[in-house]
Amino acid sequence: MSDPRSRAEGATAPARRPWHRGALVALAGAAAVGLAAAGALHAPAVTVSGPSVATTPRAGDDGSLGTTELACPGAPFLGTPGVPDLPSEGRLVTATPPRADLAALDVPVPPTGRLVTGVVGLRGTNRSDAARSVDGTGRPAAVVGTGAAAVGPVAGTVTVVDRPRARGLLSSGCGAPSADAWLIGGGDAPGRQERLLLTNLGANPSTVEVEALRTAGVDGATSRTVTVPGRSRRGLFVDGAFGADAVPVLHVRASGGLVRATLVESWRDGTRPAGAEAIAPTAAPATTQVIAAVPAGRRTVRIGNPGASDAVVRLRTADARGEHPVAGGVVTVPAGSSAEEELPVATAPGSVVVRSDRPVVAAVATIPAGAGEASDLAWSVASDPVGRLGGTAVPAPVGGRRAIVVHASGSAARVRVTSVVGGRSVVRTVDVVADGTRIVGVPDGAGSTWVRPVTEGADVRAGLLAARGRGIAELRAASTVPSVRLRRGAVQVTPAG
Repeated sequence: MSDPRSRAEGATAPARRPWHRGALVALAGAAAVGLAAAGALHAPAVTVSGPSVATTPRAGDDGSLGTTELACPGAPFLGTPGVPDLPSEGRLVTATPPRADLAALDVPVPPTGRLVTGVVGLRGTNRSDAARSVDGTGRPAAVVGTGAAAVGPVAGTVTVVDRPRARGLLSSGCGAPSADAWLIGGGDAPGRQERLLLTNLGANPSTVEVEALRTAGVDGATSRTVTVPGRSRRGLFVDGAFGADAVPVLHVRASGGLVRATLVESWRDGTRPAGAEAIAPTAAPATTQVIAAVPAGRRTVRIGNPGASDAVVRLRTADARGEHPVAGGVVTVPAGSSAEEELPVATAPGSVVVRSDRPVVAAVATIPAGAGEASDLAWSVASDPVGRLGGTAVPAPVGGRRAIVVHASGSAARVRVTSVVGGRSVVRTVDVVADGTRIVGVPDGAGSTWVRPVTEGADVRAGLLAARGRGIAELRAASTVPSVRLRRGAVQVTPAG
């Protein structure tokens, strides 16, 4: 992925939080964020030693956003009963939007603010394994923005696991907790395991019902209810709860408190690790789903139909020239079940579009195809439009590379992509044809990247691809670029993956 030609301008520097080997590191520090036109912000008299605010955005008495809160899942392979803990390494990055984008959108920004990261408890950790863990991402965290830092904050993690039992690159955006989420991943091949991580940032326990849409004709449990204590994360071993299924699709519903749901998959093919991924919620059921950022390689689309009638689904791919129908790409998904269909092998990244006569959910898996190709899997989920501004702070793996994939639905769009490198903005403006896709390289050292449609009313979706290594040694991951919260009452609903 090559760096784009660019120009520089003043921008907010991201707050980086690397972790070190040897222990699980508590994330209790606070970082001031430079957002106001005059420069750095002055931190208000607020003390946060852990997530002590409400799990929904709150507006201040002065009409400001008040508080915006994001949940970060933390160490992906710790704390799931029934599955051995695995050490890994990672880091968390937080950021706020560039001043130029906020000014262009005429977004009011309070004069002061603060971005704070607090620890969330990790429930069910196997003590002996945790004591030996060198996991860098540590415990789950709440990223809390107040005042100016409540305007559009983003946060993300990148984790590398390289062990005999699992090997892969996992990237995940931190997201707003919700009462309803859909997750797609895993499978019934030998050696595939799925962990469902449920993070509750609130003070009260949350009762969570997890429902599985199964392959038509496959018997087994279809629902499970778990309680997630306040300010904690609980892991659920999906295979143990529901049994093996070739194409699992999970529906998570929370009551009594909101949760952030993340699905973690690891795959061991015989004696060879075949990849790992952290999977964020996919977009809610709809008749059109756009999976913006799909890596090159062997790809399979998975579709879940939660309705009472069969869904007829048509599959299309998209590149810089526009959309293209998939030969034989018409799939009937029975009511209340899931199905998947192989797509043509792709030689370059692009987008996948799912169109249905009934609301469905969808995601795409890019899996190892054979000798000489990447030995890591990646899950790309559908996303909602970026709206006025989308952002991601998912960091690059050490020695890795990243690219933003932008898709325009229905009509052509001009899109501004801004990467923040050391407090300076690297800007590229691209034109995307109707129903087409453009790929924009992310410069080395960028702490955050922002996507803003310049064309008014454009339906733009975006995702981030990350990779490290080449050929058989390549590790890869995919995540979405979600819409960010800019004004009072604009609660985040877009999954951040």
